[in-house]
Amino acid sequence: MMRAFVVALLLACFLANAALGLKGPFQAAIQATGDETVQKKSAAPPAGEITSLLGYDGKLRSRHYGGYITVDEENDRNLYYYLVESEGAVESDPVVLWLNGGPGCSSFDGFIYEHGPFLFGWGSSSKVQLRDNPYAWNKVATMIFLDSPSAVGLSFSGVEGDYSANDTATAADSNTFLRKFFNRYPHLKNNDFYIAGESYAGIYVPMLTREVVEGNRRGQKPHINIKGYLVGNGCTDAHFDGNAQVPFAVGKSLIPLTLFLQINQACGSNYYDPQPGSRCEVLLSKVNKDLSHLNLYNILEECHHKSLAPAGAAAVSLADLLQQNMLYQQLREHHQTWPITGVVRQGSKVKNWAQLGLLGHNPPCTLTTEADAWLNDPAVRDALHAASTDVTGPWTICSDRIDYTADAGSMLPIHKQLTRDRGLRALIYSGDHDLCVPHTGSEAWTAAIHRKPTQSKPTARSDSSSSSSDDAAEAAAAGVVTPWQPWFNSESPKPQVAGYMVEYDSGMTYATVKGAGGHAGGWLAVQLSVITWLIVGLDAACGSLMGCALAPPSTRLHLVWGKDVSAEVPVGQPLCVCMIHDCVLCSRAFR
Repeated sequence: MMRAFVVALLLACFLANAALGLKGPFQAAIQATGDETVQKKSAAPPAGEITSLLGYDGKLRSRHYGGYITVDEENDRNLYYYLVESEGAVESDPVVLWLNGGPGCSSFDGFIYEHGPFLFGWGSSSKVQLRDNPYAWNKVATMIFLDSPSAVGLSFSGVEGDYSANDTATAADSNTFLRKFFNRYPHLKNNDFYIAGESYAGIYVPMLTREVVEGNRRGQKPHINIKGYLVGNGCTDAHFDGNAQVPFAVGKSLIPLTLFLQINQACGSNYYDPQPGSRCEVLLSKVNKDLSHLNLYNILEECHHKSLAPAGAAAVSLADLLQQNMLYQQLREHHQTWPITGVVRQGSKVKNWAQLGLLGHNPPCTLTTEADAWLNDPAVRDALHAASTDVTGPWTICSDRIDYTADAGSMLPIHKQLTRDRGLRALIYSGDHDLCVPHTGSEAWTAAIHRKPTQSKPTARSDSSSSSSDDAAEAAAAGVVTPWQPWFNSESPKPQVAGYMVEYDSGMTYATVKGAGGHAGGWLAVQLSVITWLIVGLDAACGSLMGCALAPPSTRLHLVWGKDVSAEVPVGQPLCVCMIHDCVLCSRAFR
């Protein structure tokens, strides 16, 4: 659903930085002098171009497009997309498809509240105001924001009963969309392509990635140049997701250690599916009570539990619902508890917050007033080449029209197939304060799918060479090529730990983002740092990622671990930098 934190782009390497005499394919940057922006030229066709937007003053920094692609002619099923071209080199920068989760929540969540080209806020005249987002992902990639399935956001079907969907059908429709999209924008079809998303997109992303890969193998046209995918705090596997919340809670001191030990004894490390009436269920209910008033999507952020009921409805707050047990009753009908977890059971109907009908269309602790006002304004709809509310209904962050069945089951076999068998790169990342799909589950499953069968080891000697040999053997058994270590981000001269990462031999990287989870507003600088980190680190000729920093405007850069490696940087020009195995400085500048 709505968790925004650092999401990285697994893209091609660049070996930039003219100060060190290195060259790479991503040298181009936005050219600006004062307030004047030079918009990059594009070979894109003019159809569907967005030239101005209500609330935004000035010329757009790159070319924007919007519109519909019909994925099912018989049912007149139309998916809406918003395309933002890269502010760098459109002809060579990667293309990234972004999907929000739900299921049934709009990808305008990502566009407006996470990493889109604008920062949205209220102006002095009580109108929505847009200003440039200096850390937008389209600084380094062409972004596609897709509303999928057809009942979601601005997407619609011409047949009233065509709002039933499942994982398999959603992937098939999105694959059809992409084939038609690249036919419509042929200047992008040879660029490296990645699929990214968060929350229930932990299902969407690998399902669609597999559909694209297998479509290519079947000869579907045009061929899509897919290189990898990214999943943030994504639903993945019922066992790992369901067992993640209790270890997360004790690790963050949200429940006492004594309760955790009692739960372990009563539940046998199975925390999400207790027998009714058992001691395990009683103890887990205590956990739910302790966690129930936290912000589900970032436990560090406040949650005022204000009423989110639609206009004219009786005011109700999350606290009221918890006290009256109404929320528990609703969730129990769908085999869930509060705080809700990312557990997805194969064959089950999956409900989003809009369909629970308790807090309006919004998830708890979230407000989308800017998006509601802007996307339901007729002038904005016209500028976006979107259908009117008479056709789509009012835009809401999550749709109450969708009837969604989870039919795919665990994503673990698909992740293994895509990375090991099909050679794709994958980044699995977690904001480490998200309670809904906690990092404890993502860390566990990424490790589990790489663990090789254990073999009996000979009795170890006590010398240091034996210890090193044992460490190497353990890393090999775990499928680890770069062991768990911090990565760095800073807007001060001294780099700070921004999270932790580990790389596996399949081409998958798992990373955490310290303090993240929830809306991206406080994490914009971190986002840009991680984007550049992944672009630089994964394909660098001299090895794996060792550390990163987002440099402040300054004339010199000093990198991680006190290394005396520096570069001249013009004043006022932020620079993302990485040290790769102590042997090369990789960077890309953004003005």
